[in-house]
Amino acid sequence: MDKSKNNYKYIIAVSSFILMAVAFSIVNSVNTILTAPVINARNFSIGEFSLLFTITAITVAICSPLVGSLLNKVNIKIIMSLSSILAGGGYMLYGLANNILSFYLIGVIVAIGM
Repeated sequence: MDKSKNNYKYIIAVSSFILMAVAFSIVNSVNTILTAPVINARNFSIGEFSLLFTITAITVAICSPLVGSLLNKVNIKIIMSLSSILAGGGYMLYGLANNILSFYLIGVIVAIGM
């Protein structure tokens, strides 16, 4: 086997790790920065709003194996495009949400995108 091809797979693995680490840290950090302004503006309790993070974590745990099984059947570009639209669109929808139930439903959309 060619040595350059062997080294190339490690470059891809390290690059993928860095890309995923940066993306997940940004998505997960945004929520905590906005907690105080959202609960003050919408008059939610900290418990109600914190449940949103639990709902998104459970949704990610349920959907990750399902999306993983799709990777062999569907083009990765389609999956990544849909994921980006769901996550980004969900964050935009948070701006339109007025009650806690809508935050929970949008959280599911964002979590599926993640």
